[in-house]
Amino acid sequence: MSSIAKVERVVSVPKAYFWGRLIDFGDIKSFLPENIDNVECTGNEIGSLRYITLGEITGYPGEVVERLEGIYGDNFFVYSVVDKS
Repeated sequence: MSSIAKVERVVSVPKAYFWGRLIDFGDIKSFLPENIDNVECTGNEIGSLRYITLGEITGYPGEVVERLEGIYGDNFFVYSVVDKS
């Protein structure tokens, strides 16, 4: 079964700053520090995996494994959830 999620938000910071932070695939914890207990990442290239340990506060604690699928230009990237506990 396949599903798609799309998230759009307006943030009041320079695009280059935000994109630089967002595309750092292993730095997702800086965006959601209260929800994520730990992040381990194999790299920042297409095919890289990040292992995210979600905390109890989320209501669904455990590990999620995501893979970076593609980076397109300077404003669009794709990742998939490949495993969860």
